[in-house]
Amino acid sequence: MRDVTVDSAGTARLYIGLGKRDGVWPKDIAEVVKKLTGLPDRSIDAIEVLERFSFVSVPFDAAEKAIAEARKNRGAPFMRIAAPKGGPAKPGGFSRKQGERAPYPKRGPKPFSDGPRRKPGLIK
Repeated sequence: MRDVTVDSAGTARLYIGLGKRDGVWPKDIAEVVKKLTGLPDRSIDAIEVLERFSFVSVPFDAAEKAIAEARKNRGAPFMRIAAPKGGPAKPGGFSRKQGERAPYPKRGPKPFSDGPRRKPGLIK
């Protein structure tokens, strides 16, 4: 399997494509995981139900089994191993080298007259 997050206790965090919008509660997520893996309640931990998706921590072997079973079962929600908290590292930042600023020509004086800056009557 690809680079996954497994903590020191041997658990993995599963992303599940069901959330509050689907009327799902933590007990519903636990039931789905139990049906797919056969795990006892005490092995299912840290259930977070968010607006559009949920997270649950399960033993790593059970996470792989849940994903495989969800792919076979048409009625099961989408599942995958979740990215580490904060998401994957993203490239970015500044691409120019540090140092002097680029030379820009000086701006000249502003062409203001002594009169008002706006035409009267446009803003009421």
